[in-house]
Amino acid sequence: LLTVYERYLGAARHPALRPVVIRYDAELDALLAQVLRRGGAPATTATARLVLAVVDGALLRALAEGEPPASALDALRHVVGVLTAAAALSPAGGPGSVR
Repeated sequence: LLTVYERYLGAARHPALRPVVIRYDAELDALLAQVLRRGGAPATTATARLVLAVVDGALLRALAEGEPPASALDALRHVVGVLTAAAALSPAGGPGSVR
């Protein structure tokens, strides 16, 4: 897990590594959008990136505090629950729709 975050830091320091991270992120965004869609949550690239940002933050915090990475699951469940609830409240395709 640490190597994933080290790859991001490496890309920040060395622009030649950025294309690798960009491709990885695009694949991860697409996979997560599929998972969100299957679970009934909004499935846009922006939503996938939001979920990943929450998970990354929760994982980094867990790692820094010596907690098991699995402790980040609560954050993931919470954000997906909020997104699913918001999707249920929004009219499909209407103004303010989250899909």
